[in-house]
Amino acid sequence: MSIFSSEQEMQDWLESKFSEIWGLSDIISNNNYIEDFVPKNLSEEKIRDSFKISYECLHLLELITANQNISSKKGEILKPDLITYSPEKETIVLIELKNFSGATREAGTEISAYSAELKGALQSLPDGDIVSVIISPHWPTLIKHYIYNTIVFQSKNLLCLEPCLTDGEISLKIVDIPLLVQSSLPERYNDHQLAGYTLCLYDDTQQQHNPPPTKLHEYIQVMLSSMDVISAKGEKINGHGFALLSKEIRGFGLSPYFISVVNVAPFKCLEQVLHLEGINNYSDLPLATQKYFDIYLEHSPHGYGSSLSSICQASFPILKTICDPHIEGLTTWDEINRNIEQNWQPMYFVSWGIFKDMSVALLTEEYKIGNTSNNLNSVSLGYKVISQLVNKEYNYIEISHINESFFPTGYFDPE
Repeated sequence: MSIFSSEQEMQDWLESKFSEIWGLSDIISNNNYIEDFVPKNLSEEKIRDSFKISYECLHLLELITANQNISSKKGEILKPDLITYSPEKETIVLIELKNFSGATREAGTEISAYSAELKGALQSLPDGDIVSVIISPHWPTLIKHYIYNTIVFQSKNLLCLEPCLTDGEISLKIVDIPLLVQSSLPERYNDHQLAGYTLCLYDDTQQQHNPPPTKLHEYIQVMLSSMDVISAKGEKINGHGFALLSKEIRGFGLSPYFISVVNVAPFKCLEQVLHLEGINNYSDLPLATQKYFDIYLEHSPHGYGSSLSSICQASFPILKTICDPHIEGLTTWDEINRNIEQNWQPMYFVSWGIFKDMSVALLTEEYKIGNTSNNLNSVSLGYKVISQLVNKEYNYIEISHINESFFPTGYFDPE
């Protein structure tokens, strides 16, 4: 049962509280929840971290608007419940109130619209300087999925609070983090789940009958800059992967350098559901997963899509100033690694997403024990990251090789 009879009553209560309190944290009953919470998996860890950053912005708040139109365009109406400012953190805190389970579904759309309007008014306002707070007694499936995606995959700052009674007084409490977990992020991948492209950096002068010595060796810094662009693009599109710049030690010399770009292939990760208890045949799969299986079996998406292509293409404007780059070798990480071991010498490592998180974590541990000579782009660190996140012993199940008995009778019959 809701403490408030309507959203307006909740709005009136919170507005009146702002005349009595320094910040929202003053009326949160379980302030130690975030510090005491021990995550059991990567998803819970990411939600915990987002909650922590958001909570630190709630100690001192100034009310900017309450249920007022913030749209800069005539005729449009955008009325966030409350917009506040944290002078300590120089952060805008958007507070969205929902009192009924049906209405709560609108919160995600509204917060996105309000954030976009704020960015229009405060040019170059980064996502990191916006904190969203949703206060609701109900958490239906749709809003939980929005919250999970916003925090875990978009890395935005969001906190969920519920109205509650503490010693007979209305207060707020931080929502239990496990309630919001909608799926488990993989802790490790298999080679098959890592799609790769090879960028061959051709030196056209080597196409001649008696070619002169390549001059590409003089432009290592340009190649390193292109690697950094690749990493930045991977982060921007919320991908997960890594890249290695290698020098040819055995070959024909037409491409003295190679960039191996590896990204997680989402459809290849579908098979993880087959390792769950209770999944014995096709009908045990959730409806959406059945549809994704159908797509996989019909189209065989292996990860060589627009995401991986855009990551590679981001480097082309820089690379074209010194060479003729070409995307070749649609393959997987294990094949790329064999080429590196046999023919190439790796020189520089970059990463993004989960691989970047692991890079920072491992480098921090090295610095703690005094190994301060290493850096985020060292090949030795890169291979440690890969060994942590790529599990060769993982029992990967190729969906297209599953026994037909898993599927309904007639599933593979031509239509």
